[in-house]
Amino acid sequence: MRVQPRLLPLLLLLTITACAKAPQPTSDDPTATVEQLQYTVRPGDSWGRVSEAFFGDASRAERIARENDFHPAIDPVDGVVVQVSVHADELERVRAIAAARGSYNAGVEAMRRDGGDADAAAAFDRALDQAPWFVDARYNLGLVQIRLGEPKQARENLEQVVRERDEDAQAWYALAAAWFHAGDYGQALPPLERSLELDGELLRARFTHALCLQRMGRGPEAITAWRHYLELDSTSAWADQARQNLVELGA
Repeated sequence: MRVQPRLLPLLLLLTITACAKAPQPTSDDPTATVEQLQYTVRPGDSWGRVSEAFFGDASRAERIARENDFHPAIDPVDGVVVQVSVHADELERVRAIAAARGSYNAGVEAMRRDGGDADAAAAFDRALDQAPWFVDARYNLGLVQIRLGEPKQARENLEQVVRERDEDAQAWYALAAAWFHAGDYGQALPPLERSLELDGELLRARFTHALCLQRMGRGPEAITAWRHYLELDSTSAWADQARQNLVELGA
């Protein structure tokens, strides 16, 4: 039931790093555009994700969409190259993200190594020291803290993430996982329900939701939840466990 870390593409890393190394333009108008960057849209990207790639959060999503003649409510098309304008008063923010990106990617690589979680946490902390608004770094730090047995710290970070990413089913699931690993199944239910509201076929959220209900002694609801899970997955090892749990519940 792990959530996958997010690794920023190397191409984007190189593009933004190059921007950060350029001489800093000056302007008397803090909202004047002083850099014009490009971004190639990847599968699953939203305007919020494009904004996060450069600014660390989704606050410029609407502006970027409109500057590219898109409606903000309509996600960009995969493969399209969009323009991202950077204003004079945003340069330091963009450069902080660029500076933090090396630590961030080192953290993701450490997460993928056996026994690398402590190194990953340190790397994500370094990234956040440089750019506290770097949402992906905070998200992955929360995942690592769950794995390190630090659910309270994980919750604090993941609660900040879902404030930025209210429409992100994976982020809500990660917050639920932090509560689950602390043994607080009741507190895990609301973020699980939000995750499933956003993505009803997110299997790990379906499984964890049913397991929480079972461990809370809510047998009839757990039976319904396990059966719903099996409608989506009937062949995996998780499906075998779901069937075993139904037997234990007398279903």
